[in-house]
Amino acid sequence: MAVLPVTSTAPAVPGDQVFLDATGKLPVLDGSQLTGVVSSPGLHAATHKHGGGDEVATATPGANEIPKAGGTSTLATGWLPAATEGAQGAQEIATQVEVDTGTDDTRTVSPLKLATTPRLPTQVENDALQGTSGAPSNTNRYVTDADARNTNDRTASGLRTASTVVSVSAAVAPTSGQVLTATGGTAATWQTPSASGATPAIEEHFVTSNITNNTIAKLGWRTTGNGTSNALTSSSIPGHPGVLSMNPGTATATGKRAIYLGQPAIEGGFLLSTTGLAQPLEIEWLIQIRGTVGSASLEMIQLGLAPPVEDVTTGLLQNSLCVQFNPGVSTAFRVSATNTGVQSASNGTTVVAVDTWYRVSVEFTDTGAGGSAQLKINGVAEGTPVTTNFPTIALGLFAKIDGQGAGGTDPIVDMDRLRVFQTVSP
Repeated sequence: MAVLPVTSTAPAVPGDQVFLDATGKLPVLDGSQLTGVVSSPGLHAATHKHGGGDEVATATPGANEIPKAGGTSTLATGWLPAATEGAQGAQEIATQVEVDTGTDDTRTVSPLKLATTPRLPTQVENDALQGTSGAPSNTNRYVTDADARNTNDRTASGLRTASTVVSVSAAVAPTSGQVLTATGGTAATWQTPSASGATPAIEEHFVTSNITNNTIAKLGWRTTGNGTSNALTSSSIPGHPGVLSMNPGTATATGKRAIYLGQPAIEGGFLLSTTGLAQPLEIEWLIQIRGTVGSASLEMIQLGLAPPVEDVTTGLLQNSLCVQFNPGVSTAFRVSATNTGVQSASNGTTVVAVDTWYRVSVEFTDTGAGGSAQLKINGVAEGTPVTTNFPTIALGLFAKIDGQGAGGTDPIVDMDRLRVFQTVSP
């Protein structure tokens, strides 16, 4: 084999090597002789394309091969790897069955497949998924139809009225025959209803006495008072003719006026039982307050039971069971029990107003467990009962008004009727 330079004119034989010229072109052999005429090779790209004699690409996937698109202008399966959770690659669209059943984990879900069988919530549904209280979570779940809380009993803490919630959760469980009874505007307890039938009065006094003729004394009542201008008079008020009216008199804290049933040296007719009463005992006054209910002039009004010997006591009686109005403590009536000067009291809810008639009463019940005193205004129980400091001595009926500071004749209590009664079974 010979090596021929570009300018050689020697005959060339198969296997000889030819050098490129200075321009980098390949000499062209004319026959078997190198002519030195240099030119580019002929065009032959078509031979490397699809169908050519020297194709460079292939439709069949293989290692180190150049891919060629098929008749549909797409590459055959195998040229691209399948996509995985950790690598990119080709993906197929999942079928409707696969979307509905969730049986495939390698295919892509299209919007059309999701819309055919709804899988995504609407915007309104998305908004609702935020929940009504707190963020939804494993510990703050939605309630489903099958949740037992939709049908089982629920524990209520109270009963809603038009303006308040009446608490019943603290009430002791009832016994047979008891009814839920309001003890105030926001509380109720289970109580045994009064038996139907008569409510006979143990005593009943229409205090329409003529003081000038001392008629009240003929009924067993006694008056007491101190200070200048204190008075017990008979008044005529529309709808309440002949009521008794009391004012405390002297414009000091010592001014008082009272009426008692009984004499100081004689014990009263009531002894609160410690072994149980057959029926509750109720003492009710029909009264109104005129002039003022302010604490600057009025210390207190007390109506109920007290020992006759306490007619000289100013202010709070040492032994008593009564309805009390003490404007320095509360703007409402209250039930009060005192035993040797120690008081237990419970406020009602009715705010006392001047020139307004009220039926005020204290109902005493003793089942043998120490007793209970309940305030009633116009027949309706108010506040919580008093259960301690009941007097242990004999008591009598009384009514008393005490002045305070400015005092004088301005605060007046009018008394129309007094009833002491028990409700008994027929």
